[in-house]
Amino acid sequence: MQGKWLFDKSELLLNLTCTTKQKEKLIKARYNAEHDCLTELYNRRGISNLLETSIAYRSPFELMFVDLDGFKLVNDTYGHTVGDQRLKQVGERLKQLVDEKCMIGRFGGDEFIVIAHTCRNQNIPLLCSRIIDALNRSFHIRGIGSLSVGCSIGTAHFPDNAVDQETLLKQAGMAMHLAKANGRNRFQTFTPDLAQTLHRKVEIRHRLARAIENDDLNLHYQPIMNTNSDKVKGFEALLRWSDKELGNIGPDEFISLAEETGQIVPLGKWVLNSALKQLSIWQREFDSELMMSINISSIQMHATFAEQLLAMLNFYNIQPQSIALEITESSMIFKHGEVRQALSDISKLGVELHLDDFGTGYSSLSMLHDLPISTVKLDKSFVHGSHKGSKAIVQATHAICEKLGLKVVAEGVETETQKAFLIDCGYQYLQGFLFSKPIPSNEVESQFLNGRQSYN
Repeated sequence: MQGKWLFDKSELLLNLTCTTKQKEKLIKARYNAEHDCLTELYNRRGISNLLETSIAYRSPFELMFVDLDGFKLVNDTYGHTVGDQRLKQVGERLKQLVDEKCMIGRFGGDEFIVIAHTCRNQNIPLLCSRIIDALNRSFHIRGIGSLSVGCSIGTAHFPDNAVDQETLLKQAGMAMHLAKANGRNRFQTFTPDLAQTLHRKVEIRHRLARAIENDDLNLHYQPIMNTNSDKVKGFEALLRWSDKELGNIGPDEFISLAEETGQIVPLGKWVLNSALKQLSIWQREFDSELMMSINISSIQMHATFAEQLLAMLNFYNIQPQSIALEITESSMIFKHGEVRQALSDISKLGVELHLDDFGTGYSSLSMLHDLPISTVKLDKSFVHGSHKGSKAIVQATHAICEKLGLKVVAEGVETETQKAFLIDCGYQYLQGFLFSKPIPSNEVESQFLNGRQSYN
């Protein structure tokens, strides 16, 4: 009997041991299935399960969609090993910012999710700001040193915004993309109006592609006046678009969207080709010395841009000196390498480069030194006196440009008083509504080119 009892006891212990090991394996398997192996945060499946449970219990929460800014550039520059280190550090910082009742997951790539149960609506902006501040502090990466990372955050609330996880994720993602489009390093809360805004952006994107393909865009032209002769020096080509369904769409709206989507490349090519074609007609029929200023985006500045530009100039029989390409100050702040090489190549062709919106960026004086700029365009806000000390800035800008051997154009001239002040400061070239609003080519010809170039 004793031997049998010992055998039964051993079998029971063996069964218990096996059951415990099986449970441990199951627990480990479930953990691995729901957690990201790199950051040890919840993965997409784990996030989905958390959302499903929270929604089932009708427990109000805020869903925060956190997307790192510029992560692809880090991966491309330093490799995925460095990128993985940074993702782990981001996960650690996020865990330090929230309490144990807020859940964090890595949704994929450089996207993170925070499910905030304990934070009431009025505290969400504070939490978003803390996350942005924390992720903007430098990260130390082994073998590299310090790297900084920003983030854009979109939030959606259950049940106020939606009652299912798919819609919540979509709404938070939409809000995040709008935050990124508005300048990054900021957060955006989902609202019904936001959905309409994003729907319009999608609609504009699709319609713009068709407009480029079908040649449904237009250029208007604003004269640049030479005050020494009261004659037109040239024109700035300005893009206009009127859609049959959406009506007139402002360039500030669709050009920024085109830069986001990459449509700026075919759009910019259309503008360049159309402006050069028009200039060739005007030079042939009216005045061979007319110039044309054309706005370009830094995104268009690739290695073969200068070569393509030269081919277009030759095709239309236009001298490079008749063309000015305008780049905005803000678009050039962080541009290096290929973009700056393209600008150098363009300058070597003899094409002028104009720095537009001068005074509205962060590195104006260094740009005048570093870039092959021939002309500065003073931003209209200074002409209008919108800034403290605008008059002093107007005077100083002309003095600096004169010392550097640069030409300067004052934009936004609307009154005779402004014109007189600018001329008194030494400005030779002026542009603005005082002379003409941007007008189509046929009006340019009737108002400025048919023997009536003088400004009265």
